[in-house]
Amino acid sequence: MRRLLLCLALMLICIATIPLAAVAGKKSKAPDDGYALVLFPIKVIAHWGEGYVYKTEVLAVEGIANTVAEDPHLGLKYSYTAEGEAGLAIPLEEALGRRDVDVWRQTSLMSNYSPDWHRVKSFGAQLAADLAVLIRIREDAGSHVVIYLYDYRAGKIYSKTNKGVYYGSMSAGVQRILEALMRDFYKNQ
Repeated sequence: MRRLLLCLALMLICIATIPLAAVAGKKSKAPDDGYALVLFPIKVIAHWGEGYVYKTEVLAVEGIANTVAEDPHLGLKYSYTAEGEAGLAIPLEEALGRRDVDVWRQTSLMSNYSPDWHRVKSFGAQLAADLAVLIRIREDAGSHVVIYLYDYRAGKIYSKTNKGVYYGSMSAGVQRILEALMRDFYKNQ
């Protein structure tokens, strides 16, 4: 009876471990001839509550995941969130060994949030990533999305702003902007 219970326990451990090993292997997978991407926290500025901010963020991550899925040269290696396809990436908190991975700063009460490039570069030095993606979304009467792409190898910043991307078109809007940034990046390679 003890042997049977021991065999059953070992079998359950193996069954639980195999999927985890498969996901762990997938998590850090980036194309060998491509670029490993790190997704830093998205800054969403909206006045309609936390639930709205969260859904906007999820839609933006979906747009990034779609871009990565359609580009054979990109792999999402690190992410601050485990939402959707980003859940296959290595968590930033785990990779950096810290909980505070925010890269946004506001220099004055009236200024827009902007990337803290010092932190972006510092975190990048600890990661095996080629590109960083940072997104700021403002949802109000003058909605706009700004996406920054930081090339760790060249130290170059690419950015695009798109006005008129609203909640209903957030995923597709983010995808279009990131694809345009990637075209600019590839032209300079």
